[in-house]
Amino acid sequence: MSVRRIQQEYDAVIRWRAYPLHPDIPPAGMDYRSYFGGEAAWASVAERLGAMAAMLSLPFNMPKVKYNSRRAEELTAWAVTEVPDAVDSLRTAIFQAIWADGVDNSDPAALADIADSVDISRDLAMDALEDRRGRATVDTDWQDAMARRIRGVPVVLIGDQEVTGAQLWPVFAEALESAGIRSRDT
Repeated sequence: MSVRRIQQEYDAVIRWRAYPLHPDIPPAGMDYRSYFGGEAAWASVAERLGAMAAMLSLPFNMPKVKYNSRRAEELTAWAVTEVPDAVDSLRTAIFQAIWADGVDNSDPAALADIADSVDISRDLAMDALEDRRGRATVDTDWQDAMARRIRGVPVVLIGDQEVTGAQLWPVFAEALESAGIRSRDT
């Protein structure tokens, strides 16, 4: 994953933020085919995303139901301050659950199970979800995303550049170099 490579090879600070891709999806989710305007449009998006995932060696299985990601983002925002050493594993597990396993990432119990799978206390995760401890952080991040008119995820901000979507490493390396961020080797 390119973000890990940035951390390994560059003197750069990574700050994850929650940007909504589909904030209008109701909490209970909706049929993804309807959201995209029918089976053909859904299949086209699935093919494009599947090709990107394959290019990046990421697991992918286009879900038929799209759930609102807000609760998963709140859990991750909470984890940044409470269990920072587990955040990367949590993000990876949530990605796998959504894009490979079709898990409902709006369901607090499912999210607590995911947290537990990466050695974050299920009870602590459930408490954080029930109390919405990551809510203020996600509110701020979503406001920033709207102000920046961000329409795709992931988004990596490097200096004044915005790298949007799943990209190959050379795109990130070029953005880092043009922002004056040098690799540790130079």
